[in-house]
Amino acid sequence: MVRFSLLFLCIIPLPSSRAATVSADALRAPGDEGTPKLADVLARYFQTEDARARKALVEDVRRVADGAVDEVAAALAELELWSEPEASEGKFEAPIAGGSPLHVSYRLPKDYSIERRFPLLVTIQKSSRRLFVGSGWAMRPAFPQWLPASATERFVHVSYFTPTEATFAASGTLGAEFRAVVREARRRFRIDSDRIFLHGEWEGGEAAWQVAMFQPHLFAGAILVASIPDLPYPATMYRMMAGSNLNRLPLLVATPVARGLSDPGDPRASARAETPDSGTKDGPDSPPPNASLGRLTAAGRAIELLAAETGSPWKVLHYPLGLTLESTAAESESAAALASFLGRSREMQTDNVSRVFRYPSQGDAGWVRQTKFLGDVWEAEVISIEARSQATDSVPYAYRVLLDKLASIVGERGDQSFEIRTHHCGGIDVLLRPGDVDWSKPVTVRINGARRHDSVVEPDIAAMLEEAYRDWEFQHPPWARLRFSIRSDGE
Repeated sequence: MVRFSLLFLCIIPLPSSRAATVSADALRAPGDEGTPKLADVLARYFQTEDARARKALVEDVRRVADGAVDEVAAALAELELWSEPEASEGKFEAPIAGGSPLHVSYRLPKDYSIERRFPLLVTIQKSSRRLFVGSGWAMRPAFPQWLPASATERFVHVSYFTPTEATFAASGTLGAEFRAVVREARRRFRIDSDRIFLHGEWEGGEAAWQVAMFQPHLFAGAILVASIPDLPYPATMYRMMAGSNLNRLPLLVATPVARGLSDPGDPRASARAETPDSGTKDGPDSPPPNASLGRLTAAGRAIELLAAETGSPWKVLHYPLGLTLESTAAESESAAALASFLGRSREMQTDNVSRVFRYPSQGDAGWVRQTKFLGDVWEAEVISIEARSQATDSVPYAYRVLLDKLASIVGERGDQSFEIRTHHCGGIDVLLRPGDVDWSKPVTVRINGARRHDSVVEPDIAAMLEEAYRDWEFQHPPWARLRFSIRSDGE
């Protein structure tokens, strides 16, 4: 895989921290030993791993709730499947379908309690020089860490090392790993799904960029430090990402500059960065070989310009290389920006959405998602595009190739109507939540110009429970799911 410069722009599970086993007898209504409470049946549903057994339990849920979807949704929001952990720091494993589990370290706030939801910070680490080394959470930075622990002391903080390359070619695996870690964290700790933040520094930041670009609806914001995404044709691809996938996601991008240079646009910053005079090759001040200081500084400026051009909710902070947030001269300004950023909540994308993606696992835009890929997934090395582009106008050629090779979903919402355009999608789901539609009126869905649905949609308890189990998401489960197959892009 060829890399490009972006100038444009935890081993042993803790039984006490796993989902608690809820006794059916304990949840039965007082004085009514024969009738289980709704919480009892729901608890058994989510504690059952076998899909067929869960399907059978749906009928129990429907019977106890007397078919009332709103009652099931309310019970889900208040469901208690957690027990107080014995340790505030430790490790757990996040299972990966078809692969080895990821080892995840966690640290809990001092006031953690299962009585309320807590925000979650997910740190992705990459390279042999991890952000934290040592046993448990008794970790010291292997090189200066910009994000201070004091800023996240009220968060459930999980950190994992990804074995996957932080590249455009591996971004599908990176996203699957992230979702698995978040789901397992939700199973073990009471998490506020509207306050999940992504964080990565240096090469871990490169992995975080890939996750942010293709899973933006999952979190409230991303903190990306000293890193740039590995993308082909960055002048084209990054504007494509900014105009679709990343146009709603708040980003806090921290880029380092050479010490003593306050202006990140000063050309001396790049010149000095190429021959650093502080630290050794493997010392704390030396960035990974694929991310020179000059490139990072230039990328930070390019991101600022692109944010201003597109109106994207991104903020760029510049800090002296080798210093953390708490030790910089601009501590008060940067700390205030960080505090404000971490105080936000996710905005559910309930109106128009747009996604451009490469792999089937990335085709999720929140209320509409791909369920089947149409055609062949683009697996060719990016260099093959570059080689052919030499004989013609490279940027338009690359743009045309990328649009053709990559898959996409564009969804537009109207009054009781949904207009969806797809490319390389063989099937999609449309997920409806309270407030999205009037359940008493017909709903129209058009896909690639063809009317595919035009009738009243009935809320579906089975679909709600399946979706809640899929991501262990109890706060915003869809009430209905419409499933469509697509034979061609022009259907």
